[in-house]
Amino acid sequence: VGGQSLYVSEVDESDGSIALYRPAVGILLNVSLDHKSMEELRHQIDELDIKIVELLATRSKFIDRATDLKSINGMPARIPDRIESVVSNAREAAQELDLDSDLVEKIWRILIEWSIKREAEIIREE
Repeated sequence: VGGQSLYVSEVDESDGSIALYRPAVGILLNVSLDHKSMEELRHQIDELDIKIVELLATRSKFIDRATDLKSINGMPARIPDRIESVVSNAREAAQELDLDSDLVEKIWRILIEWSIKREAEIIREE
């Protein structure tokens, strides 16, 4: 299934070839947690960490565009209702995935504050 901007693929992680794929967005299903060795498990964690950093870089680009729009429209960097909405969405997603929602909230608040500081410097606030 696919077109010019969409490609669907089924890959097998057992031979490590999944690490060769670098999609902008990926969805992993049926991930096996029974790795053969600590080395293999650490490799999988390292690959996942890289993907998390790639997603953070993509998010940062969206924040840059939001900064442009806020500047054009005379909006402040800090919008309290939006902050709480973003945190709430992250907490709900964590709960659905059986992940510690308090931890996710802490991480998101750090991420949001970093974004606001960056936006404020560009918009010339605070």
